[in-house]
Amino acid sequence: MKNAGGKKAPQFQRGEMLKASQLNAMANAINQRPVPGLQVASPLRVMGKLTSALAKATAFTSDASTASFQVWRRNTSGTPEAAETITVVNRFMFIDLPSNTICKAEWIEGEWQIYAADCGAE
Repeated sequence: MKNAGGKKAPQFQRGEMLKASQLNAMANAINQRPVPGLQVASPLRVMGKLTSALAKATAFTSDASTASFQVWRRNTSGTPEAAETITVVNRFMFIDLPSNTICKAEWIEGEWQIYAADCGAE
């Protein structure tokens, strides 16, 4: 089986002890998505609104800002409702968002980051 990069995905037997080189081959095959027949999870994304203002970062790597974010989930009737509160991180140095802004967040490199936001607050 070949992936989009033309590389053949390694074949392993259930219970087989893998060597480091085999683990590396498997990791390389996964990173060359899509690999047909291989179940790779899509990014974890949520939608909701900021419950506090999200300030600009003053430095990308060392001084990101954070804010509270209320995640919405659909209830049994299909209506979005508040499900949980998470902390989102802003590493953008020229973008800030006011409280109550509708946003979408994605789990990136171990933290929730805003990747889309409404143009104005409610």
